[in-house]
Amino acid sequence: MAAVARAHPKDFMVVRKEWAAIRIQTAFRGLLARRALRALRALVRLQAIVRGRQVRKQAAVTLRCMQALVRVQARVMAQSVNISSEQNIPDHLQNLLDPIKQA
Repeated sequence: MAAVARAHPKDFMVVRKEWAAIRIQTAFRGLLARRALRALRALVRLQAIVRGRQVRKQAAVTLRCMQALVRVQARVMAQSVNISSEQNIPDHLQNLLDPIKQA
């Protein structure tokens, strides 16, 4: 018959306390990890909001610049059309094209 090795009752209590301490520490570390993850998610969300606002602001600035360029191009085209039309179109046709004179 094999002898069953039994721990001394004092050793058993020490082992039991160590296991309890390990379980408590594990649970506490898990709690800290969940808190850190929640804080990290909040920080990432805040960064996304700020970056999104910056992107929208930059897009608005770019759009205003493009609109200004389009206006300048339209003016230049209108002036070049007026200059070329005044030089090439006879007076009787110029009167037909000018909306102010038609009114």
